[in-house]
Order: sequence, then structure tokens, then C-alpha cells
Amino acid sequence: MEPFFENHIKMTGKLLEEFVRETYRVVNKKLRTISLIMFIIYLFFAMFAFVFAGFSFSTHVFSLLFLSAIFLFIFYKGYLFKLRENQKNLEALHGELPDTTIKFYEDNFENITNRSSVTIEYSRITEVLETENLFIIMIEKQGVILLKQGFVIGEFYDFKTFIENKINTK
Repeated sequence: MEPFFENHIKMTGKLLEEFVRETYRVVNKKLRTISLIMFIIYLFFAMFAFVFAGFSFSTHVFSLLFLSAIFLFIFYKGYLFKLRENQKNLEALHGELPDTTIKFYEDNFENITNRSSVTIEYSRITEVLETENLFIIMIEKQGVILLKQGFVIGEFYDFKTFIENKINTK
């Protein structure tokens, strides 16, 4: 059976970072929310201590500001920790960042790398994400990465309509 769409992607460090940054935002909502709340609380306590300590910049105030900065970093740049972990996992599994082919059929799609092949039904899709260069199909907390310019059968805009219809009919 011939696929309706086919996408090829040669994973690079830049594309992996784009993927991890976008999925971190979605998959780690709870962690990011807690980090933002903790940032606000610690910043408030730091300002409170600074004002009521007679404007003396104490170690206590510095430590509160430092903790606030850590929580803010986790909110905006926490994906950097996941990036390193994902890169190591991919290289351990594939020997390098993999080349992937994804073929889309009527009822499912197939994700093919040099070491494995997985068939996934459309009903398992939980969300789709889009970045500047990527279209990401989420299956729970796992993502299937498509390069927007990587379609060798079909066009990205036709594919986007196709996959949205598959998601809306499940």
C-alpha cells in the first residue's frame, strides 16, 4: 500500500533543540507552573526582607534572590537539561542522531529509523505542536518529529489538514 504522505528528517542538534524546547513547554506544564509560582513567592520574600531589614543587603536576601533566579531559569530554560538527556539517549540507541522516515496511511503511520520501525494508530495522538521548522505529533509524552520541508510524498499544508482531520475524528 502506498502512503498518502511521507516525511524524511535527518536529525541535527539544532532541530533536536527546537523539538525539546517545544515539548518541554507542553509536557512539563506542572513543573513550569510551580517554578513560576516559587519565583514570585521567593521574589516577594526577598523584597519584603530587603525593605524591612533597613535596606541592608544581607545574605538572606541574596539567597532568596538566588533561589528566585533558579526557579526563573527552570521556567524558561529547563529544557536544556532534557536536551542533553535526549541527545545521549538517541546517540546510545542509534549510534548518532538518527535519520527518520515517517509514512502516513489511512488508519496509521509508520515511524522508521535505521534501527527500528513502529506503527502507530491515529487514535493514540494526544496533541500536535508546530514550530518554525518542525511539526510534532505527541503520543502521551513522546513526540514524533516531522520536518516541514521534509515531505517527499505530499505537501506540508495538505498533511496538516489530513492529520487534523484524523485527530478530530477519533
